[in-house]
Amino acid sequence: MRTAGLAMMAYYYFDFRDVKKQDRYGLLSSLVSQLSAESDSCYQVLSQLYSGHAGGTRKPVPACS
Repeated sequence: MRTAGLAMMAYYYFDFRDVKKQDRYGLLSSLVSQLSAESDSCYQVLSQLYSGHAGGTRKPVPACS
């Protein structure tokens, strides 16, 4: 599946000595960064999201709260 471009893998280690790596934001930003670096289609979606939110200055509004 990886050869065909249908599978990707990303890693994240919760470092309990680093407060920034203990929350959802740290987890998601790391995974998004890794996946966008490995996949053109992921990169395109994230690039559009970034551009649509004032170059990253506005956070997307969650679908449900």
